[in-house]
Amino acid sequence: MDTNMKCRNLLLKTIMMVLFIFSGMAIQTADADAASYEFIHVSDLKTVSSDGVGKTQLKSGGYIWVGKDFDGADHHDVYYQKKKGGDIYLILDYFDLVDYCDVIITNGQKFYYADQGYTDGFTPQLFSISELNLGSGRKILATAEGIPYGYGYKDNFTMAGYYNGYLYYSLSGSIYRGAEGQLYKLNVKTGKTTRVSKNFSAFSATGSGRYIYGYTTDTKNCEKDKFVIYDCKLGKKVRTIDKDVYYAEVMNGKLYFYEDFNPDNYKYGVYQASLSGKDRKRILQVRDVGDMYKNSIYYGLEQKDGSMQYYRYSVKTGKKYKISQQDFQVLLDLSRAEFGYKN
Repeated sequence: MDTNMKCRNLLLKTIMMVLFIFSGMAIQTADADAASYEFIHVSDLKTVSSDGVGKTQLKSGGYIWVGKDFDGADHHDVYYQKKKGGDIYLILDYFDLVDYCDVIITNGQKFYYADQGYTDGFTPQLFSISELNLGSGRKILATAEGIPYGYGYKDNFTMAGYYNGYLYYSLSGSIYRGAEGQLYKLNVKTGKTTRVSKNFSAFSATGSGRYIYGYTTDTKNCEKDKFVIYDCKLGKKVRTIDKDVYYAEVMNGKLYFYEDFNPDNYKYGVYQASLSGKDRKRILQVRDVGDMYKNSIYYGLEQKDGSMQYYRYSVKTGKKYKISQQDFQVLLDLSRAEFGYKN
């Protein structure tokens, strides 16, 4: 091999190595950017009294909570404070936004949220997606328009996650009318919206990041069909679980979900999996399903005498603890319902 050929080969190897390094750095930067954002359910926040006890601390180090309005009414205004004793910011205003969605995605500096408007006086149809930057103020990034399917049926909006400069959301369609959902991504810099997946309705329960969890719709039978996982990094669905999933949640770095009711034993299966949906295994069989909330799974089991005993299962310890039927019912009533706020 002559000297020129050796030089060309060496140069080519060097270029390929540099490209490989930079591509790896870009992927790490994207993952780090996604990890810096946190997925907050307003319904999980406590209403803080005047003494300030009960504020939720974010990964960014700041504090977020629900506060009472100026006249003392509990209107679920949301506040943020970077450090104790520092300035307090109004993040969501109940009166200004009319009716905001339950999810806030934030890194402690930027806050992403959505609120809904009414086009016919009855059915929520227009959803404004906004950014609040504590340094530069508030702006509407885009408007998502749902489709009404007759009185009482509409496209439900779900803020599904944030990854690498994009907000992901879904319009879930109407199961009762056999309308499949759609998954979109919104560029937070340009405001451009792109549909990335058909027949995909996101679970509002799951956290933001690389993976988005949702379900497909059986348009013929008008019911949930399959549990699907969308990978924002790869830009496609990466996993489908054949059975319908009743509920899903990300807790303690794992994915947990209730699988559909089994008529053979009158029980639901509770499964644990990695965030990508791999290595799933059943950890519980339960008779009554409750909320999955703050690293705990709430459920009921039928006893030999026909009565029900209720439990809280800790995903951190793998241990279960007995709870009262009243406590179980409270969690059912307040599990991220439209107006159900945990206090």
